[in-house]
Amino acid sequence: MANDVQITGLREDLKKLDDILVKDQELIDLRTKIKRATEAQLEQGVITSADFIRELNAEENARQMKGLHETQKEIISIQLKNALGIYEK
Repeated sequence: MANDVQITGLREDLKKLDDILVKDQELIDLRTKIKRATEAQLEQGVITSADFIRELNAEENARQMKGLHETQKEIISIQLKNALGIYEK
């Protein structure tokens, strides 16, 4: 069984990831708004398709980072359960 320091560290890591996931969603929301604005600019001929693709990629990158952080949270949750001796079938 894990020691208290390890368990405390895992709980702190989960809290940090919760905070990061909130920021990730805020970033996705912002990137989506920016993408929509650049899409309108593209339709009006104000920007190039390369400019639009750059914003599209930035939005997708934000989504991928959130997915990574969700996976990290799941891994740490499993590690915490193992450290606490909680085993699921």
